[in-house]
Amino acid sequence: MKEISLKPNSIKNRTPLTEPTSPITLSHVRGSVYVLSKTFRDEVILVFESHALENFLEKYPDLKIPQVEIIQTISVGAGEFDAKRELRLSLDDRRFITLTHCDEIFISIWAISPLTLQCHEYLATEILAVPNRSPYLNMALTERLITKIVEIADGEQQEHILHILWRDFEAKINASRFPLVFGDNVIISGEWFNFSVRQIVNNQFVFDLC
Repeated sequence: MKEISLKPNSIKNRTPLTEPTSPITLSHVRGSVYVLSKTFRDEVILVFESHALENFLEKYPDLKIPQVEIIQTISVGAGEFDAKRELRLSLDDRRFITLTHCDEIFISIWAISPLTLQCHEYLATEILAVPNRSPYLNMALTERLITKIVEIADGEQQEHILHILWRDFEAKINASRFPLVFGDNVIISGEWFNFSVRQIVNNQFVFDLC
């Protein structure tokens, strides 16, 4: 990723790559040339060249990019500070792409660190018969909730129960006037039993039996 300088007229005709809701728009000008601009003011932030991004987008032409962020990375060593610009392209609630200043691309996936889970809390995909995809990847369960689910269902029915729990949780959050706060428990009156949900990291939640 190399910052370059071009005349305004030469970047007028460009194709947006990000969703309209992203505060920063990533646009393609030509070849390996891209522009970052403020979405709602059409103010150019950065013009850069990236062969890595060009190759990646050619490989995945239908890729949707909901949001792009400019990240400032600072290397600290020998008493000197070296600041570099990098881009983070969000793909969905779990994956994002980082384009480094060395013009390298990395794909990252959010994961629950074992350190964020307390004793007797387990990842849903590792303990129950559910597929390894969202929303089950976003769910951790307490031991007593797992016991309750196993008591009333097995196999595909376990997936159905988790699907309903997630549906009821989303409905509760969407109906609330206030955003979910990290660490707070949300109490939900479910179809089979009452349960609570606690956010531990971005898009990761612990479900518990009330």
